Amino acid sequence: MECLNIHQAGEYSKKIAKMSTEVLLLAEGDGVQVMMQTIASQKRFSLSSDGKWSGFEFLYILDGILSFYDSSGKKISLKRGDYISAQKMKESAHFRTEMKTQLLYISSKPSFGLISKEIHELMAIAMAVEKKDFYTKKHCEMVQNICMRLGEALSLSPDRIELLIYAGYLHDIGKVCVPDEILGKPGKLTPQEMEVMKKHPTVSREMIEKTFMKEVGPIVEQHHERIDGSGYPKGLKNDEVSVEGQIVGIVDAYHAMSSNRSYRSALTKEKVVEELKYMAGTKFDRQIVNTFLNILKAQKP
Repeated sequence: MECLNIHQAGEYSKKIAKMSTEVLLLAEGDGVQVMMQTIASQKRFSLSSDGKWSGFEFLYILDGILSFYDSSGKKISLKRGDYISAQKMKESAHFRTEMKTQLLYISSKPSFGLISKEIHELMAIAMAVEKKDFYTKKHCEMVQNICMRLGEALSLSPDRIELLIYAGYLHDIGKVCVPDEILGKPGKLTPQEMEVMKKHPTVSREMIEKTFMKEVGPIVEQHHERIDGSGYPKGLKNDEVSVEGQIVGIVDAYHAMSSNRSYRSALTKEKVVEELKYMAGTKFDRQIVNTFLNILKAQKP
């Protein structure tokens, strides 16, 4: 059966989007999908390895700049006109947008459906958080961005940074199950109310484990754990608390102290830095705290 379709600029078959990514399905046939993907600046994405699949993927950079680090650690900058092809990869390939980037993406597997499923799962969770508590939504966006920078500064592998980015954004989703009168209480929580609040990291893990991000679950459950065993929900100590869990915990604590809350006003930056230094070596790993403080110093006032 012959088929000829002519489309003009701006036309597409299907569209999916979230805050940092928009994907348009332009055409498909004989198992091949042609998409246009736009990704915001300073975001990461990856081409995943899958030994069970021998299909083909092709990305052509229409606009923007991507950074890719090869197996030797060498940075490769890709700009408009450069392209990427992949098939039968043994390891996942990770990229970072240095500015808003637009890609022509051709795949011989049903990628649009997989991307759509992932984005819809993320959006459903994000909408639940926003409906429950607007502060939590903005808090999670900020934590996500700084977690990525801290993970890079600590030279974590691209795979670990990808999990860290999801964990930074989703660490507080379990708060959707905390009653409003506790979440927004202007005064100190009672011991009974605190026990309810302490359940939200585990609820976050349980919600995430129902999605494609199962490996993110243990990280979000640990973001209130402390290396001296004083944290919750399990009272983990020392190396029992993952590096990723500590990263999310440090950034979470920083933003919480820096923000106006229902029970107190925001602390000054100097006071927050003082508190973080006090927790270095006791509540959190000293190296991770010092690296984070160096990132804060480099920020513009």
